[in-house]
Amino acid sequence: MGLFSDSHLDNIVAIVFGEVDAFLTTKNAIVVSAMEQNAKAIFELYFAVEPPFGDGTKRNEFPDAFVISALVDWCHDRKEDLFVVTQDGLFLKACEEEPRLDAVECLSGLLNRVASDEAALADFLRTQILEHLEEIENRTKEDFESLGFHVEDEWGDAEVSVTKIELEGGPDLVDVTGTMVSAELRFDAEYDAYLSYDDSSTGSYDSEEGRLLYMEHKTETVNGTERLFVTVTASFQGMEELDFQLVDVDLTSPSAGFGIETEKNAGWPWK
Repeated sequence: MGLFSDSHLDNIVAIVFGEVDAFLTTKNAIVVSAMEQNAKAIFELYFAVEPPFGDGTKRNEFPDAFVISALVDWCHDRKEDLFVVTQDGLFLKACEEEPRLDAVECLSGLLNRVASDEAALADFLRTQILEHLEEIENRTKEDFESLGFHVEDEWGDAEVSVTKIELEGGPDLVDVTGTMVSAELRFDAEYDAYLSYDDSSTGSYDSEEGRLLYMEHKTETVNGTERLFVTVTASFQGMEELDFQLVDVDLTSPSAGFGIETEKNAGWPWK
């Protein structure tokens, strides 16, 4: 017997859809249907391996393809342009081919354009944030290294040390209110991961105990890269450099540690 009866599930579904409809109504959201798109054109993109389709796991991006097609039709019908927010690289690339779709990697990139209306103040704030870049980088490195990592494909521990961190683009101003500013920065980080684990491929299976025994303990260092998203908060008084102060540096993504593969399995089965 299932956990819920059919009637109970129907009630739950009705409540969820009701909440969604209420949200869309109160926010004056426009729903763009992707149910009547030209499947032939989308399959042509698929067989040509053109964005949003790609190699490997990206071969099956049919939902993205239908969504992009629907957005393009919506824009052409209304003769309007549309901002698209996505961190999917192939989705971004597909939008670049469409004149009416202006894709940005994150919401802060879109909000940055709004905040940029105050051009002189915006330039001053970005400049001051960059003046504090070394401190921001150091705090970002510390936050990333302390997230807590583990060995993905074996039972073991992982410690990460950032070897290089580089700002990608410039600060995106997210909010300027009174004497406070929030901005998002993106960094590309390279790191060494120090792995310590018991190698299951060297052990012997004990059927009586139901576990592997006599595994060789290994340590190794693997290299990796990660895109880091950071929110910086600062206070200011007009455009006086001495009054600009960092308040907080918050690593927002990744927000938690993750598994790191051993060298023997790195990239498997796609390598």
